[in-house]
Amino acid sequence: MTNTLKFNPEEIAEALVRARGIRKMAAQIVGCNRDTISNYIDRFPACAKAAHEGRSVLLDDAEIGLLDELSFQRDPETGEVTKRPARWAIKWVLMTLGKERGYSWYPGAGAPQVVIQEQRQVIINQIAALPADERRALKQSFLKARELGRPEIPRLEDAVDGDFTEVGDE
Repeated sequence: MTNTLKFNPEEIAEALVRARGIRKMAAQIVGCNRDTISNYIDRFPACAKAAHEGRSVLLDDAEIGLLDELSFQRDPETGEVTKRPARWAIKWVLMTLGKERGYSWYPGAGAPQVVIQEQRQVIINQIAALPADERRALKQSFLKARELGRPEIPRLEDAVDGDFTEVGDE
């Protein structure tokens, strides 16, 4: 039995570039199953390269979009700010690219995840040892801090018999 190809690898590669490396989109362009695209990527280096190139274009487009979200826009006549940078974009850049400058999602950002989970458990245990009225007061402080724009305040909703809840669950 001969193993003939239903699709030309160059056709698959071209679809992968057009679809920015997204396999489902490439499959729709060619008219095949997503698994077929994956098989061609595994079998043909040109298809794997095209998938990588397509993803690079997608990443470039995302970076351009991020830069747009980070930019101020001013009215050319009045000089007034008409668009401010998106706070989520600023935070994302600082928390990912700004790690070497000390920005992080949580204290000890460079620590291994296991260490962070252990530290979290120590805090939960300390909260559990507090009297109920102190736990409630602490919870209110956390919720108030988050309301004031401090989302980095730890979510300790699983501490102490459900005494802590996610914001919005109340």
